[in-house]
Amino acid sequence: MWTVTLPDSDYLLLSGTCQWRNFQRRVIDLLIRHLKANGDEAVVIAAVEVGSKRFARTGRPDPHIHLITTGWGRRHPEGGWVLSPDRMDQLVAKAAQYAQLPATSRPSCSRVERVRHSVASYMSKYLTKDAPVDPESMPDEWQNLIPHQWWSQSASCKAMVEGVMCKLPPAFASFLVRKAILLENLSLGKGGVRTVGWKKRKCHDIPIEVFRFVFRTPECLHQALELFALWVINEEVLDTEGLVMSG
Repeated sequence: MWTVTLPDSDYLLLSGTCQWRNFQRRVIDLLIRHLKANGDEAVVIAAVEVGSKRFARTGRPDPHIHLITTGWGRRHPEGGWVLSPDRMDQLVAKAAQYAQLPATSRPSCSRVERVRHSVASYMSKYLTKDAPVDPESMPDEWQNLIPHQWWSQSASCKAMVEGVMCKLPPAFASFLVRKAILLENLSLGKGGVRTVGWKKRKCHDIPIEVFRFVFRTPECLHQALELFALWVINEEVLDTEGLVMSG
């Protein structure tokens, strides 16, 4: 994981421009180019966070970037590591130039560390974390610091994710919702509603909910698809108690 954090002086300058989005985009692009130039496949996913501690200290929505990337442990042709902190600082300096920030020393703007446990857990934490600020309540002078895009991915990451996913027909999703109890009774998996975010309202927050069904095994998904095929032929084939062949 590569975490990019700028000093207070840079955020003050960025607050007077619309250059944060340019800096954010350039950091990701430069990392991808750096990895590919050194023989890495450049699987990168990035999430932007507004830290609550820094917001409490400055009162500004100062964003920083968390990037999960391949390349850990890869040697650089000139010595050292491809993802060494000094080389990462050089990428930040280049991105700062694109964002029209002054050429100055930015010590410790990069933190590079190995993800020791679950990449999925790390990224789900940052991708689903609520911001500690309400953009609509921020003064005009801080609006330019609020990210317009909270996450992004490299083409290699997108291809990798799509390579292990398949698109199912919308009618199958309807089948899962309508027959969730039946599928659970058949021990194929577990369905339910999950809150993935909140919509801010004046009186109270409204949850953003999605229905999901988690299959126990790929074979259970295959069985559900077979039942779905029967359901498409004749909806009366299935009821909430089990299989019923209509006359």
